[in-house]
Amino acid sequence: MELFLDILKITIPALIVALTSYFLIKQLTHNTADNRYLEIKAQNQKEILLLRLQAYERLILLMERITPDNLVMRIDTTGLNTNEFHLELLSIIRAEFDHNISQQLYVSDSVWQETFNAKEEVTKLINFSFHQIKDTSILAISRKIVETHLQSNLPTLKAITAIKAEARQLF
Repeated sequence: MELFLDILKITIPALIVALTSYFLIKQLTHNTADNRYLEIKAQNQKEILLLRLQAYERLILLMERITPDNLVMRIDTTGLNTNEFHLELLSIIRAEFDHNISQQLYVSDSVWQETFNAKEEVTKLINFSFHQIKDTSILAISRKIVETHLQSNLPTLKAITAIKAEARQLF
């Protein structure tokens, strides 16, 4: 019996030390993993912030490029008839938008919707202007597009304002 008590006197403290060591090591390992996770998350947030800022920049550039007055000035009209001019305007808008379609991943749904709506409104504005004075010169159509744009609610400016407002929320 005395031998049993001696074994218990040695075994119980050893078990207590072993269990304490186990739980301390487990806690330390858990804390280290948590810290590493937080470091990775912070690094990812920094990279995502840069991607989001680039997306805002690209969407503003898109809006500037499809603003009707900028758009009609960029087209070389040499050798184009009015139908070709009309199709070229629409083609440029579609290409610009398609080139930036992936940016919706980095902006809110409301900003993307504003961007999409602006593209659609500019397309409608160009179609409306073209159909109003279809059989005249490219210069007359261009003038009508710019006039109609200035009389509208400036959809690209509205989208740019929404993009800037969301971008400012990051800071």
